[in-house]
Amino acid sequence: MSLVRQVTALVRATSAPLPRYFREDEVKAIVSACELHGRRDLALLVDFLWKTGVRVSEALAVRFGDVDPYAKTVRVVSLKRPRRRGRGRKPSPRPAERIIPIPDDLLARLSTERIERGAGPDDLVFAGRNGSRADRSTLHRRVRRACELAGLEDDRAHPHTFRHSYAVHLLRHGVPLTVVQRLLGHSSIETTAIYLAVVQREVEEFVRKVPW
Repeated sequence: MSLVRQVTALVRATSAPLPRYFREDEVKAIVSACELHGRRDLALLVDFLWKTGVRVSEALAVRFGDVDPYAKTVRVVSLKRPRRRGRGRKPSPRPAERIIPIPDDLLARLSTERIERGAGPDDLVFAGRNGSRADRSTLHRRVRRACELAGLEDDRAHPHTFRHSYAVHLLRHGVPLTVVQRLLGHSSIETTAIYLAVVQREVEEFVRKVPW
């Protein structure tokens, strides 16, 4: 991405409301609270959302066979329809699926879950009752419960907040904006650029605290 395009996207992003997100220490507190209360299922859900940045619909569709323990990746299918850009134009291309790298600790959680459930490759990772596909409201309730266990019961207790948190975390650690765009499955770089504004605000706050 050229510098001009990045600056243009950042300027446009700063005019939009900034997304709410969890800090790294807050996410770790949520996962720890779930484990402390014996809710390893909730700990896995939160850890997965935080370390993949997937949408709710995508998380619900992930099967154990989508996890590649050798490549340390998870295959995610996007169910979101592409948007049309202008009258009479064809929809902008959106990847039907994408491959997301995952860290060793999340891979270990997924492997443990599969073994303990005796799950096969076609079984859903985040299933409802009797292994059926859970609905969005079920996932929302599980995330709210996980946040409650950690005492974080504000309006951030929502699955999409972890998607925002994932993007901000990557940018903080120097991942290029175009790479974050691809990992999130955004068709437009301007959609991803909103997270640059979040990071920029944090940089400004740090600078203001520096004694001169």
